[in-house]
Amino acid sequence: MAARIGEKINTYRLPSAGYFPDYNEKLIFLLKQVCTARVRTQDVVRVTKVFYELT
Repeated sequence: MAARIGEKINTYRLPSAGYFPDYNEKLIFLLKQVCTARVRTQDVVRVTKVFYELT
């Protein structure tokens, strides 16, 4: 999934500013962090729900 996002960012053109290759790697890194945080948050929520169902 991250590769697909990276491919889209690498070819994305802002309407008035042109390409932004200087920020591509930073944006990809940031998106990976956000996606990872989202997945981990979902894991915590899932475990918490299971814990409360068992108690």
